[in-house]
Amino acid sequence: MKLIATFLLLALPVRAQQAVSVIPIERGVLLQTDGGIVDVSGGAWLSEQELIEQGQDHADLRTQNEELRQHAPDVPYRWVLGATAVGVVVGVIIGVLSANAARKP
Repeated sequence: MKLIATFLLLALPVRAQQAVSVIPIERGVLLQTDGGIVDVSGGAWLSEQELIEQGQDHADLRTQNEELRQHAPDVPYRWVLGATAVGVVVGVIIGVLSANAARKP
């Protein structure tokens, strides 16, 4: 019976760690592979699987972004100038009508 209880106590923390893929960190100390020590304040610890998934998502987004940039439609400058002119004319008309309406008693 003690053996089963010991096994359960040892297995419980392992299951809890596997279930959590992101752990928020308020403050900590990192030991680097070259022996260096780094104090950290704020951030998050990612499990190895979560880190791999985040890296894949980041690479996918970069690829999509590059494809969108290459296939973006070219907008002729005449369309831009025309839309600007229309906006200015409509703005002036609305401004004049508003000023005339405000003057009438």
